[in-house]
Amino acid sequence: MRKDYDKKKSTRGIIALIVIVVLAIGLVFILNKNEKDLYRLPVFETSDVHGYIAEKKDDNYQYYLAYISDKVKDVRGYGDKYDKDLALLVDGGDIFQGYSLSNLLEGESISAAYVTMGYDAVGLGNHEFDWEIENTVDNDGTMMDATNKFQIKNNIPVIASNLYQNDKKVEWIKDYVIVSKKARNNKGEEITVNIALIGYLDDYHEQIMGTLFTDKGYSIKDDINIPEEIAKKLEEEGLADISIILCHADAEIVANALNKDTKVDLVLGGHTHKNKNGKSKNGIPLMEPTNNGKAYNYLELVFDKKNDKVVYKKADKTNNISILDNIDRTLKKDENKEELDPEVLELTDKVIDMLKVVQDKKIGYIATTAKKKEFIPGSGNLSTTGGNWMSSIYQRATKSDVAFTNRGGVRFDFELTGKKRDVTIGDIYSTYPFDNEIYKYKITYEELLSIINYALSDLEKKAIVSIIGIDCYYKDGKVNALVKDDIVIYKDGNWIDDWKDKTLTIATNEYVANNNEAENPDGNPIMKWNDTDRLLEHDKIDSVYAIEILTKEGKDNNGLLTIDTKPHFIEGEYK
Repeated sequence: MRKDYDKKKSTRGIIALIVIVVLAIGLVFILNKNEKDLYRLPVFETSDVHGYIAEKKDDNYQYYLAYISDKVKDVRGYGDKYDKDLALLVDGGDIFQGYSLSNLLEGESISAAYVTMGYDAVGLGNHEFDWEIENTVDNDGTMMDATNKFQIKNNIPVIASNLYQNDKKVEWIKDYVIVSKKARNNKGEEITVNIALIGYLDDYHEQIMGTLFTDKGYSIKDDINIPEEIAKKLEEEGLADISIILCHADAEIVANALNKDTKVDLVLGGHTHKNKNGKSKNGIPLMEPTNNGKAYNYLELVFDKKNDKVVYKKADKTNNISILDNIDRTLKKDENKEELDPEVLELTDKVIDMLKVVQDKKIGYIATTAKKKEFIPGSGNLSTTGGNWMSSIYQRATKSDVAFTNRGGVRFDFELTGKKRDVTIGDIYSTYPFDNEIYKYKITYEELLSIINYALSDLEKKAIVSIIGIDCYYKDGKVNALVKDDIVIYKDGNWIDDWKDKTLTIATNEYVANNNEAENPDGNPIMKWNDTDRLLEHDKIDSVYAIEILTKEGKDNNGLLTIDTKPHFIEGEYK
């Protein structure tokens, strides 16, 4: 009897297992069938391109935007098969300013490229204000045209819902746009989906020269409820099937600030120059790509159709795609014909040919690397060779005693090719991309100490990263000694002889002179001198004088351009 019982029990167990397997297979079949019936729309995002339509490396150009455009057109199609509605392409801002292929043509090359690539909308970056916002955004709220050099009209909308001027919403920049696209399922069937793209800005005013922003009455309301209310209104009115915040801001911060009952479905960001791909604490997907055209975001928006109504389901296949992982494919070679959009490639070559004489003219060479974030040992993550080099130009251009620059002003990394690296005029425009004026002041050494204290009060912000003409010893954010030409002039809170009241001249860039970047309760001491006779001059454009100074140095020094490799911010006690 026991054996019969065990046999029956075993048989029942096998039957139960078979039932479970059959049900599981059926469930998977149903889910897969449902998944195949869902509609998908590919989405691409770039951000912080900073003029890098392409980049010269050694003797070759890497065609970043032609590469990205090819990936978009792999979805939208080429030639007669092109359909812009099959993919969404957006940008998070900081588009024009930063590289010579854009700067030397006042942004027209990038404007023409974005039209050719078929962008649907772009965000408003802080660097769109560098050439004055009226020059980078047309009065109809679209990107600047490219009609002088390329005869191309640009109608791509620029969106920002929280930019104000004199306490009134800036009306000529749109809060949002609604873009209609086609989502497809595996059967090739299509539905129309309406996507709301809502612009939003981080309060980045401290990163813009006051003369170009606050002095003109501009301000940014750091209020997440502004895009929240727009998304809610659009849903209630049935105007959008999905709402996306396109922000020049940290996507993670913005997504985590959203309300629990938010109607926002996705946050696409920028500004941080970092790849991000994740979800907020409320489960909202968030993404942003790194800078200079070297990465893009890819994801798919998934929709269903119920009772003739479009229903948004999820964001799927989210991915930060680094171009650097396939860098050889961005080169113009026969084997890369299928990797580069021929229209953007042709446009880029036209830009390169326009600028070839200026861009490639050699003015000398360097025998040491010049970098933006490779801090000189002993400086406590302050002094860099790139910062020293830039500061020396300010000093030489104005014949000043001391000069300094900020972290954000150093935008380049010059590696050596073997034992040296040639430097071209194009390199100098990349080194000084913002056409800043050089400000020169006459102050006392006591006032110089106040500038240094301002910089050291917030080491994270690095309002000043490199200084030349004086050595500053510091510890725990406090100056313990100043040494001028090997002479100690200040030590442990005491001035030596009459150095406190002696005068000197200092030089820095326009940005440092007009912004309170460090978190210091006393603010930036330089700004209070701008409307006084302390300001001796500010009529020299940094890139122009850098070319002039370095060209002369190259001629006088058999081509060698010298770079100061010593730290002048020195962490530790002076002994």
